[in-house]
Amino acid sequence: MALKIPADVFKLLNEAILLFNKTVTLVYPEKKDKCPNCLQNTIGGRSVNFYKDGGPIPFQRGSLCPYCGGEGFKYTESTEAVEMRVYYSRKEFVDVGFQGDIPDQAIQTVCYMDDYEKITKAKEILVDVGKYNKTRFKRINEPFVQGFKQNPTQYMVIFWERV
Repeated sequence: MALKIPADVFKLLNEAILLFNKTVTLVYPEKKDKCPNCLQNTIGGRSVNFYKDGGPIPFQRGSLCPYCGGEGFKYTESTEAVEMRVYYSRKEFVDVGFQGDIPDQAIQTVCYMDDYEKITKAKEILVDVGKYNKTRFKRINEPFVQGFKQNPTQYMVIFWERV
């Protein structure tokens, strides 16, 4: 016989879990954007090192574009903030049902299943570890589903290693 837990219990549980969440920044793979500061060659897209009117950093004709270094494009990272619980110590890790080979200085996060697509697309996360310090971590496993089947809010557990 399955145990039937009232929905109000899950509501209180999910609200309590929110108290332990912190904001973590997802970092997505870089995108190649055309340089807004110089003109590009139509073949290959490299800079011809001529200043483009309205560009952010004027420069003299023939010198390298200071914005892109003469490449004609710039890689830009996009980021997004999500809420997660972050565990730094192996003693605090949530049991996922196996003993894996987890590297030193790895962290474990517990986050919402609704964020699955965002998190799996991200190449890294930035976690605040001090007032002026954010540490980068890359995902080392696929997410494990965590939580009660009856709970409308589902969670996943992910391990990350320091970059």
